[in-house]
Amino acid sequence: MLAKAFPTNASRHVVGGGNGTEVPATVGPSPSPSPSVSPRVRGVVVQVLNGTTKTGLAASETQKLASAGYKMKPPGDAPTTTKTTIYYRADSKVDAAYLREKHYAGARLRPAGSTFAPDVQITVVLGEDFVTGPTASP
Repeated sequence: MLAKAFPTNASRHVVGGGNGTEVPATVGPSPSPSPSVSPRVRGVVVQVLNGTTKTGLAASETQKLASAGYKMKPPGDAPTTTKTTIYYRADSKVDAAYLREKHYAGARLRPAGSTFAPDVQITVVLGEDFVTGPTASP
């Protein structure tokens, strides 16, 4: 007999409808979290180019990034530049930002143009600031 006094969904909030009817309280749809992309290291193809006059700099950075887990292309040279710049393919912006955060603080982040190798996701061009500034390796 008491079972009919308490509906089976008694824990559900009920709001009066104003005309004597009961209307279940509605809660707006919960916002779905925006899909976030986690940065990757393993499998990301990186090439380091030396835009400084310091011989062997791109080679040593290539070894450092390989030890960190990146898939490295052979190092190379670039025209001399004052500022370290990280170029990324459209599908690798998050990975490039992570690389900058972990290894090249202060470097510029730019989309890669058509002059970059299509099989390289991220190209790091080391500038003179890398040799003299806060991004310099010990």
